[in-house]
Amino acid sequence: MQTASFYLLVSGLAAASVAIAQSTFTVNTPAALIQCQPVQITWVGGTAPYFPRITQGGNTANTLVTLDQTNNQQLTWNTNVAAGTTITIAVTDSAGTTAATAQVTVSPGSSSSCLTESSSSVSGSTSSASSSSAATSSAAS
Repeated sequence: MQTASFYLLVSGLAAASVAIAQSTFTVNTPAALIQCQPVQITWVGGTAPYFPRITQGGNTANTLVTLDQTNNQQLTWNTNVAAGTTITIAVTDSAGTTAATAQVTVSPGSSSSCLTESSSSVSGSTSSASSSSAATSSAAS
């Protein structure tokens, strides 16, 4: 009888650990962002669909770029924010939970062709101008 109770307890703890691990919603901070270069953005947890956006560094309420809604936990973003801009990548899931990266500063690239007038003027400002989406959802099956 004690053995059965022990196995039941261990099974319950294992199930609780899995549930906690699945409920963690985290956006991975990219190692580097280079102006006009693609970057892979990934996250774990949460509930699809997801609503990713690029925000002013440390201020997820100030959206600089709205990315396309996706059911995947990854996307590729062409970094269409001017070099020198500090950003935070935020993702909100269908339950309304938001996860965000640490702040990252965009480094200069060899091109500025991806920048629109509104995105090139964002550097160092608190503008809430929103650029068009430059994200592509990655097919993950």
